[in-house]
Amino acid sequence: MAELNAATKPRLLAIYDQCTPLLTIRGRQIVDRAMKKGTVGGGTGMQLLFEPAMLLSLVAGRDAVYELAEVAKDIPFIGNYGLWAPSESVVAAAYRVLAVGGDRRADEVESWLSLPENGQLPGPPVIHQAMANRVAGLLAEQITSDVYVPPLKLPQFSYVIAKLRELSVMWAFGGSTPWPRERIDEAIGVVKVQVADFLTSR
Repeated sequence: MAELNAATKPRLLAIYDQCTPLLTIRGRQIVDRAMKKGTVGGGTGMQLLFEPAMLLSLVAGRDAVYELAEVAKDIPFIGNYGLWAPSESVVAAAYRVLAVGGDRRADEVESWLSLPENGQLPGPPVIHQAMANRVAGLLAEQITSDVYVPPLKLPQFSYVIAKLRELSVMWAFGGSTPWPRERIDEAIGVVKVQVADFLTSR
C-alpha cells in the first residue's frame, strides 16, 4: 500500500493544485487534510483522500474530472467494496459531468464504473441487486444531510460529501423510478449550496 500511496497522492495533488482557483481557503484546507490524513487502502482514509475530488466535481472542468477519474480507477479492487466505494464515486461523478457536457470521453469513463464486476477491465455497468437497491435510494435516503446549513463544520462537510458520493453513483447507474436523474440533479444542487463557502465558483 505504501507504493500505491506514493504513486497516487502526487497525481491527486497535481490535479488539486491545478484546481486551486476554484477553492476558497476552506476548500484548500480540505485538500491539505486529504494529503495529510488521506490514504489508499483504508476506509476513512480513502474517503478523505477523495473528498476534494468530490467537491471539485461540482465546479471543475471536464479535463480535471476526467483526470481525477483516471486516478480513481487505477486503484485496484482488493475484494472490499467499502474500500472501492470512494473510487467508484469519483468515477461516477466524472461520468455525470462528462455525460451532461456531451464529452466524448463519457463512454470511456462509464466503462470504469463496474471494474470489480468486470474483472478490473473496462466493461458495461453492472446493476446487481445491491446496486439496484442503491439506485432506488436505499442508502441515499439514510444520509440525512439536507438539514445542514452553511457554514458547515468539518464532520457535517464529510457527511454532505457522503451524500454527494451516493447521489453521483445513483446518477451514473441511470437513476430509478423513485429517483430519476432529474431528482438526483436537484439533490446535487442542494449539496452545492451547502458547500458553497468551500468554492470560489458558485
